[in-house]
Amino acid sequence: MDVLASWRLFLLLGLLIVVPLAVYAFRLWRRLKAMEARQQATEAAAASRIEKQKQQAENGLRILATALLQDELTLTEASMRISYLLVQVDEQAAGKQRYSAFFQLAEATAHIPILDKWKALPRKQKHAFTVEREKHEENFKPFVLEATRVLLEELSSDLAVEMQS
Repeated sequence: MDVLASWRLFLLLGLLIVVPLAVYAFRLWRRLKAMEARQQATEAAAASRIEKQKQQAENGLRILATALLQDELTLTEASMRISYLLVQVDEQAAGKQRYSAFFQLAEATAHIPILDKWKALPRKQKHAFTVEREKHEENFKPFVLEATRVLLEELSSDLAVEMQS
């Protein structure tokens, strides 16, 4: 066998090895790109869902704060609902001084039964809990109302910033 034929044989064997490996590598690369695209789409959908939930929570906060200032809710009910929604919007909200009145009143009245448990209470116990709740509300009223005003101002300024962008 001459040298030229040997080189051709080595070249052919090399191509038989390299070409399938290159095709396999290309397929793996395409599969990786497809997986990355799916992951990015999933992350974008999750971010969109989180943003939508945040906007819904902010809308709920506006409604509750407005209703509270118009005496359509008790301070206790509003504080419980607002404190829950605040945490949905901002995980550190419970530690922020400007919102602390909501969390403190909600915590002070958290032991009072609600819904079906409230309905099942004897009248005397309902009265005792109502007196206790009203006492807490009286103590927290100026702080909760101020926190409500601050919250509405912040929500309004956030809305104004969103509308400008």
